[in-house]
Amino acid sequence: MRVLRENQRGRAVSDVGDAFFSGSECSNRRNLDSVKKGNKLLLVGYGWAVYGEKDLSTGKTTFYSGWRGYSSTTSKHLGQSGISSRANVTSAKAPRLSDY
Repeated sequence: MRVLRENQRGRAVSDVGDAFFSGSECSNRRNLDSVKKGNKLLLVGYGWAVYGEKDLSTGKTTFYSGWRGYSSTTSKHLGQSGISSRANVTSAKAPRLSDY
């Protein structure tokens, strides 16, 4: 059984990750959101760091591993959201929301 750790102010980080992989926008209202931008769904940390991207027409998901090690909390979010283990493609980039 998987135990979900609740964020202090809302959804568990893993719930946001599940929503991202299913193609839904979601927020834990503190520091992790899945946000639609055009034909892409982005997994965004702290309102600006894009951890992952899902192409809504093909379903392909990309994990941006350039964020790994940025901070201990960021590294935890990458694991808890599932983006680091469930994505189809890994890129060494570390894009920002302003890049979109």
